[in-house]
Parts: sequence; structure tokens; C-alpha cells
Amino acid sequence: MIIYQTQEDYDKFCQKMAELFGVEYQPSLMCDPIVNQSKRNNIGWEFKEGNQFGRLQKGIPKSSEHRKKLSIVNTGKKRSKESSEKKRLSMLGKISPNKNKKLSDEWKDNMSAASKGKPKAESHRDSLGKHLNSLPKLVCPHCGKEGRMAPMKRWHFGNCKSGKDV
Repeated sequence: MIIYQTQEDYDKFCQKMAELFGVEYQPSLMCDPIVNQSKRNNIGWEFKEGNQFGRLQKGIPKSSEHRKKLSIVNTGKKRSKESSEKKRLSMLGKISPNKNKKLSDEWKDNMSAASKGKPKAESHRDSLGKHLNSLPKLVCPHCGKEGRMAPMKRWHFGNCKSGKDV
């Protein structure tokens, strides 16, 4: 929900949007129908979700240029706690859209190439070291070798070359 104190504030917002999207600003077409549908409260004009802007653009595919402009406009905006909680509740229980999807080898290679060669932050390296040092170390009863759980289970204990009867 966006609240404007005066019609002038809303007009300024409309002008900025018109400039950003490269269209001619026409106050009578952009603001009046929405103001007539909105309600005046003691704070200012209140424009709720589902106003005329939303209805006019619903279902229309957006070009990559348009998506970039929308990204620029929304960069840095913070959701209120109420809004974040509503979004969280609406997503609860829904299956992730990426669940059970297999990534192609090309996709995996691109992700790998994007992260290779980038230095890790000092804090990141410290936290990785703390995690690795917190893992328990096991000792093989057959050969006495010490190591972390996953490789020790794979190569030692029941699979240890020293412990097998030949």
C-alpha cells in the first residue's frame, strides 16, 4: 500500500514514472481514474493493490528493457514487516518451483565459472575453518589412521585394507 499526502505528491510520482518509461505524462489519464477509485483517509490518499495500473498491465509480457527499468525502480525498496510476513505465509506449504528439476551440464559449468577465481572474504574463510575444525575426527581401529567422518566411513572401518582377512 502506497500512501501520498496530497494529489501533488502523487502527480510528482507519476511524472517520475513517465520519465523513466519514456512516455508522455498526462495527469488526467494517469491519476484521475485512480483517485476517483481510491479513498481519502486521515493520513493522505491511499492506493491499494488492484488499482487501475495493476488491472491495465495484468498478463502483459514485459520486454527485457522494461524489466530492467522495473528493477532499477524497485532497487533498495524495503518491505514492511507486515508485508514480509504476508508473503511468507502465502508461500508456506507450497512446493518450490525448482524442486525435482535437473540442472543441465551447461548451467552447472556456467555457475562454476562464475564463482571460480573470486577471492573469499576473510570472515567467510574464518567461518569455513571453524566449521571444518568442529567436525569430529574418527580413528580407524584396523590401521590407526585419523580423519573426518565421510572419508573414514568410505575407506576405513569395514573397508580398510589393513583390516580385511586376505
